[in-house]
Amino acid sequence: MFKPLSSFTIGEVCRSAAEKLRERSLLEPRNNAELLVLHVLGLERAQLLRDWNEPFPAEHWERLQALLKRKAAGEPVQYLIGEQWFYGLPFAVSPAVLIPRPETELLVEAVLEAADRLWPAAAGEAPLPVPTVVDVGT
Repeated sequence: MFKPLSSFTIGEVCRSAAEKLRERSLLEPRNNAELLVLHVLGLERAQLLRDWNEPFPAEHWERLQALLKRKAAGEPVQYLIGEQWFYGLPFAVSPAVLIPRPETELLVEAVLEAADRLWPAAAGEAPLPVPTVVDVGT
C-alpha cells in the first residue's frame, strides 16, 4: 500500500525525485532534484535542510512533477528554474540565452589576474587611467 501524498516529507520527495532522474542516467540527479524542489517551494538551501523532515505541501506536487518530467526529457534545470549563479551573482536564464558554465568562472579569474598585471591602476596601485573592458557576445 502506498503512503498518501500528504505523509511524504520534503526529504523523501527529494530522494525520490533524484532516483527518478538517476534512472534516466542524468548527470547530478540529486542536485537537480533539490534545485527543483527549492524552486517549487520557494526555499533557500538552508531552509531545505531545516525543513527536510516536514511534510511536502500537496499543493506544489503537480508543478514539481511537471518540472521533473521536463528535466527527465533533458531540459537544463537552469531553464526550468530561470536562474544560474555565476561569479557569485544570480543571472536570469531562458532558452534564449546560454547558461553560464562553471569553467568560465576560472576564465574570468584568469582575465582579472592578467588585468591587474597589465593595468596596476585597476588594482589601485598606480594613478594611471584604467581601461574599460567589455565582454560582448560570449
